[in-house]
Amino acid sequence: MLPRNVFEAGRNATDLRSADMTRRSALGEVDARHYIHHSFACVGDGLEHTVFKSPAGCEEGQWLSFDLLEKVEASRIEIEWTIEPEFAHEVQDMNYQISEGGAWINAVVQECTRVESESPEWIKVSTRLNLESPRILNIVLANIGPGSGSERPAWGVAGCAVRVVPE
Repeated sequence: MLPRNVFEAGRNATDLRSADMTRRSALGEVDARHYIHHSFACVGDGLEHTVFKSPAGCEEGQWLSFDLLEKVEASRIEIEWTIEPEFAHEVQDMNYQISEGGAWINAVVQECTRVESESPEWIKVSTRLNLESPRILNIVLANIGPGSGSERPAWGVAGCAVRVVPE
């Protein structure tokens, strides 16, 4: 979702600040302002008044990864999205992968349902993934699918929680 002239994203907490400085200079003034007000940090801050919003409509192949910060064993995962209503269809059509030992493995979407939300501005969608057998993983990747139509909504994510579902 970053422009083509931004080559690198931060790999860990120690270099995120320098990566942000690089992005700001590459984005230009208008896009940098958008990035500051709707940054990736908004996905994990737990606040519904902030939102990660892409500057343009989503496209097939764009992705968002969730680093679990440690390796966990799981055969099922649940992702709860707090999203703008316009982005709900895209979330329901996402493909998912997990990283196991450096290899990307497809995760089967077992169920994707709308959950009650306290706020009329947001929709909560719960996605259950089946890994078919216990896996040792540390990253979950959500990919935008092919979609239909040329006018697709921007990413509009206020929050996201990834949980390992107990056996």
